[in-house]
Amino acid sequence: MDILNRLRAISVESLQLNLLEDELRGVTRLSEIAGVDSMAALAFVAAVEKEFHIVIEPERLELDFIEDLPRLAAYVEARGRRATRNDRQRLRALAKTTRNVWQLWTERSESLTLN
Repeated sequence: MDILNRLRAISVESLQLNLLEDELRGVTRLSEIAGVDSMAALAFVAAVEKEFHIVIEPERLELDFIEDLPRLAAYVEARGRRATRNDRQRLRALAKTTRNVWQLWTERSESLTLN
């Protein structure tokens, strides 16, 4: 599977969408798959970094860049070639933080739903 298709699959998985692979053909922007708020973008970025063993540089963490799947795929391909040990350490720390934020957000969402 090429990087662009992997990004599409990652978006469905990380955003917990119920879509089939056929529904993703031709999708070039993340917003074509789902509404993207800051929490969704964070979950998607963390999943991309984990899948490809990279760390996306902070200056790249703009919604327009993250949503543009072909552009992100080109970046991931180039970045993957030069991943370092430091990137892997930062990735592990980010994954832990993301899990904690996602858990907190889920708990708060559930408590708001119950009220």
